[in-house]
Amino acid sequence: MGKYESQGSAFLIMMILGGGIIPPIQGKLADVIGIHQSYIVAAVCFAYLALFAFLVKGILRKQGIDYDAEIASGGH
Repeated sequence: MGKYESQGSAFLIMMILGGGIIPPIQGKLADVIGIHQSYIVAAVCFAYLALFAFLVKGILRKQGIDYDAEIASGGH
């Protein structure tokens, strides 16, 4: 990861924290409104991830990094 090592470790910690916070929130919501309706928490999380991916792809393109071309050429 080179010079982005600190940012990468921060994202790793955020992922671990999200895995520790989101399930209890969904559990409490399931107790209040029901298990099926509580999956809105997961849907909101996935929607946020999709939005984040879309926005980051645009930011990378503005910086001259074409993610699609990198993947098509074998990644690295």
